[in-house]
Amino acid sequence: MGYNITGESHSGGIDNEHSFVAMSNSTNEIGLHYKSKYGVNVRIEHRGGTRTVDDAQVIDQTTGDKKAGISIKRHKTGTFDWLNTTHLYEKERVTTQVDAFRERNRGISSEEFAEKEKELRAECAGFFDMHLDTITGEFLTSLLSTIYADYSDEVAIVDVAKGKTIAYSKENNFKEMVGYPDWTYYLKRGRGKNSAVIWRRRDGEDVSTSLRIRVVLNNGITALLGLSKSNKNSFICLKVQQDNMRKYIDTREDVVIYKH
Repeated sequence: MGYNITGESHSGGIDNEHSFVAMSNSTNEIGLHYKSKYGVNVRIEHRGGTRTVDDAQVIDQTTGDKKAGISIKRHKTGTFDWLNTTHLYEKERVTTQVDAFRERNRGISSEEFAEKEKELRAECAGFFDMHLDTITGEFLTSLLSTIYADYSDEVAIVDVAKGKTIAYSKENNFKEMVGYPDWTYYLKRGRGKNSAVIWRRRDGEDVSTSLRIRVVLNNGITALLGLSKSNKNSFICLKVQQDNMRKYIDTREDVVIYKH
């Protein structure tokens, strides 16, 4: 049986995560891999939501116990997030700036915003730019270690461009987060605003981790200023994203592949 796991709409209306779960419970390479690793009596069940980092879990059908968590990613173009959190480094400083910005512009009309939009967006982005400049190497090391510790045991990437899904363990595959404890981490800025790439350095050698930090408003500036019809507020978020996706996918270790 073929499974639609591209994330595109289809007659059953099954989304990417549900499709992956259905595929993993079949007798293809990935389904057999999970049974071989965690026991023949396991089943993959969808989770998701705000209370768990897992998109799906490997469950023992006899006891109901969780054997492993699975993070499901879909890659067509661009990047994906490893982390999206409101817990920022020295959050109070940037929050104070954004709150003052909102207060200065309280009651602004849609027409006034349209006239000043470029200026207002640049001012707000400037707060996040300055915030990136305060982030220390110690914070980056702690942040990456925390991502690894809290992340799902297994990762699956639906590689739309290549027509396949790859599954792999987080062990041995998050080296840029926890594999270089003797290196110093730092941010290198490019031309883009409120964004920087995490680099590491030791003994005069500098290497890009291909992990990008961004500081953004989760619902955008219009929600922050009360101009959005769909969102009443907007919060400051820190994202850690994966750059160079094709290289990342192609260099994972101990990968199990299912061709769609």
